[in-house]
Amino acid sequence: MKQHYLQVTQGCCLFIVTDICQYLCIKQISATLFYFMSDLSKYFTEDTIVKLLCGYRAKHSHRRHKLHMMREVSLHKKTNKIEIKNNNPEFEILQKIFPSRRNWVRLNENERKVYNDSIKRTSARLFKTYKFYKKKNILLTESDQWYQNLIGFINELIETFKDAENYKMQSPKIFGILKNPDPINPEYRPIAIYELKDRIISSQTAKYLTDFFDSYFFDSSFAFRSTKNEKKFTHHKAIEEIIDFRKKNNIIWVTECDIQKFFDAVNQNHISIVFEEHIKLISKQQGKNIDKNAKMIFKTFLDSFAFNKDVYPKNEDLKWKGENNLNVNGYFKWIEKILKEDYGDDYLGQRIGVPQGNAISCFISNLLLHNVDSKVLAVDKGVFYVRFCDDMILMHTDKDICKSALEVYKSALKENYLSFHPPTECQNYLEKENSKKFWKSKSKEPYLWENPKEKTNAIPWLSFVGYQIKYNQDIRIRKQSINKEKRKQVKEVQNILSAIGCAEDNLNETSRKSKKNTVFSLQQRLHSMSTGRIKLFNYKEGKQGLCWTNGFEKIKGNKNKTISKQLKELDSFREKQIWRLNKKLEKLDKPSLGSNFPNKEEEIYYGSPFSYHNYLNEF
Repeated sequence: MKQHYLQVTQGCCLFIVTDICQYLCIKQISATLFYFMSDLSKYFTEDTIVKLLCGYRAKHSHRRHKLHMMREVSLHKKTNKIEIKNNNPEFEILQKIFPSRRNWVRLNENERKVYNDSIKRTSARLFKTYKFYKKKNILLTESDQWYQNLIGFINELIETFKDAENYKMQSPKIFGILKNPDPINPEYRPIAIYELKDRIISSQTAKYLTDFFDSYFFDSSFAFRSTKNEKKFTHHKAIEEIIDFRKKNNIIWVTECDIQKFFDAVNQNHISIVFEEHIKLISKQQGKNIDKNAKMIFKTFLDSFAFNKDVYPKNEDLKWKGENNLNVNGYFKWIEKILKEDYGDDYLGQRIGVPQGNAISCFISNLLLHNVDSKVLAVDKGVFYVRFCDDMILMHTDKDICKSALEVYKSALKENYLSFHPPTECQNYLEKENSKKFWKSKSKEPYLWENPKEKTNAIPWLSFVGYQIKYNQDIRIRKQSINKEKRKQVKEVQNILSAIGCAEDNLNETSRKSKKNTVFSLQQRLHSMSTGRIKLFNYKEGKQGLCWTNGFEKIKGNKNKTISKQLKELDSFREKQIWRLNKKLEKLDKPSLGSNFPNKEEEIYYGSPFSYHNYLNEF
């Protein structure tokens, strides 16, 4: 076999590549060079840990603020006092290591302008408070108690990290959140919550591992990449690349393959082997050596949780369900039968599954699927392949090559002990039943991405990470995302009606505000959810902060009829919810207590700048 030689320089290191697989790996380096701190301790400095703690405290503050909002509109006994729940030890710790809110240092005007997101703004206030107090240079023993608690917590965490050889990550507490609201047999999604110290250690270790491996991963992977990378990997960028490929090619065949229960099916023994193998390859190819503490933390993370040991048995634990307010007939879904069929009965005795949502689990998704990426990209140089975590799109101008790449992808998944939904054939999209079948199918055999009115058995759309893209490059938002936003709007109204005890039909006694002021509060909340914290004088700047429209960046300036109709539909539905609250509060005729509502209602202008549809405009 002919050898291919490539010289790549990184820093003071020279790499010689002698085969195509090494070339596929090493070619990423030139595009992803950045300064890498090989010492894990650099990720555990005092300031770094404080910033992380500020973020956690700000999120708790945000959640409690929502409860305070309900108290502001209600005099009902159930909203009189917002208590710290006994099952929330994390918040108790965070309260002790930061001063009370009235002692937080305020941000100046310029600092406030940097943050349109209230959580980030709160976090910045807390960090400024910490830095302000630290500059006083007061002896620790004479410092305020909160500061002593904070420094003590940080020092203890750093010592724990340094002694990684003896560190054991505690098993997380398991919660179930409703996924499928079946009235008889509801399905729950397992959420694993680690103790605060374990969360920080796993979070910072994940950042280190992500930075360490990032130049090794392919540019086709767009989720959970290093923030230090010059190229910013987001789902928006993945959509851009799909559109660019569409522009360059007239005939495109597309295939999709959905992995079943990815995080719940990761084989821990296999991922440990993959982890070690890639560390050796990176050392050989890039001259980087991993911090031994990172390896030990990775191992104790895997030891702390396994889906088949810590979650799946809870389906039969009625006592646990009762303690966690879950329906006794509810369940956590798994692919037990499929794993047995594919790998034998003894396979289930191994440790399987990693906790969803944990930062190290996110890193694991890229690490494990890197093996799959390399084999797919090696099929043909014309293969277009993008992956966002466990979601993928594969395209080629030749149907047979597209099919071959799909088979390689499926085979590579099996080699890594992962299962997938069997791909289905897509035919005659113009028939209603076939189009329904197409959208319900999670995996699809290669289909022609073209106008079905002009090409036989063509499919006009493809779907990826919340977007749907048409053959003519029009973009729309998938229906599930639209419906989810509508449900959130409905929930906001229900929260207010519940807080003021609307069902008790005693609104003048249980409501703190007038009808006009309560509706005004809802309007403010819904506008913030949809378009962010904007004002009439600054909405053209496009700095909206955390809101729904910012999650769909690629629709901005894309004025096709489909997306225009979707966003007008959301605007209309939002107005209906406001009308619904007005209707429910017809019997409320008391004045507000301490209202800051404008005397003349016509002074309030809610027009285009606060609408979903306005987001289509380019400013």
